[in-house]
Amino acid sequence: MSWVDFKKAWQDTSVETCDVCGNLLINRYWEFVDEEGHPRRACREDDEELLAWLRQQRKRPGYAIFPSLE
Repeated sequence: MSWVDFKKAWQDTSVETCDVCGNLLINRYWEFVDEEGHPRRACREDDEELLAWLRQQRKRPGYAIFPSLE
């Protein structure tokens, strides 16, 4: 869990987004490992907690499962 700076060339036009909320990642990102062991990139430290909360909410009864969210 740490902040990582992007190392891109000035002409690189690729777009990087937050794995949790989808916001654009500009200069740096918060890197952490989720509960399943996958590395994640987030736009802020709080997104680590947000991802855990979202996973918890998906386990609640009545949650609709959408294939696009899997």
